[in-house]
Amino acid sequence: MPQPTVNYVCQQNVLYIADPTNLGSVLPVVALNGFQGLGGTKSSIKTTNLDSAGYDEFAPGLVDPGKPSGSVILNYLDASHQLCQKLLGLGNTSQTSFFYGQADSTITPTAPGGVMTAPTVPSCATPGTVTPGTSTSGGTLAAATYFYKITALNAAGETLPSPEASQITTGSTSSVSLSWSAVTNATGYNVYRSNSTGTEKLLTTLGNVLSYIDVGPFYVGTVSPPAANTTAGFARSGWLFNGFIAEFSFQSQVNNVAMCKLTVQATGARQMVVRGAAALI
Repeated sequence: MPQPTVNYVCQQNVLYIADPTNLGSVLPVVALNGFQGLGGTKSSIKTTNLDSAGYDEFAPGLVDPGKPSGSVILNYLDASHQLCQKLLGLGNTSQTSFFYGQADSTITPTAPGGVMTAPTVPSCATPGTVTPGTSTSGGTLAAATYFYKITALNAAGETLPSPEASQITTGSTSSVSLSWSAVTNATGYNVYRSNSTGTEKLLTTLGNVLSYIDVGPFYVGTVSPPAANTTAGFARSGWLFNGFIAEFSFQSQVNNVAMCKLTVQATGARQMVVRGAAALI
């Protein structure tokens, strides 16, 4: 059976290691050029893996991932370096859990009981009523009726759109102000606009604010509001797998910072985590 192909955007490459000697502890290792070998012999994983700023295509495959490896940067004094050295010394008796994927300063995987869990975020509810207002100055909107919807965003995805709001403008220098109530767990909002009901397209993406002033001109993109709420899914894309450290060798050094080759002997199947999805692949 053909394997599904999944597209997702990745930011920075980090291998998270669950410390089997300190249950619940997760330590990160930065991988400069990605980890190779996660796709398995029957998967069509790209050689750039997760180090691209654009889209990479991955197929889950059905085989053991083999020996994922890559170059990592570590300070000799870091706990991550000491953990890698410790696990290398223990060999295959130190099997543990790994998550390889996007880095984030606030959302990281956890390892309750020593078992790695992909990072998730709590869901957001659909935004409520949007309150519009208008001014005949300060903008470039022509006289018309404008229609708006907003959605809430978090690290996993986007909610369904709010109820539609409309505002009539006059003249040729109008602006429209929008305000709404905060959505719990939201980190930002998308604003959609149209000049006909039910045809809104993405106008702008905002941070965690509760108002917006549309000054025109009338130009929007081609993206429609989503048909499903995806804010309850995984917050990061990547791979979950078990294994042990088979190689941790020195490559180069600048001051206390070393570049090392890290190879993990994966044991058993691995699971792919897709940002915004609710289940592992």
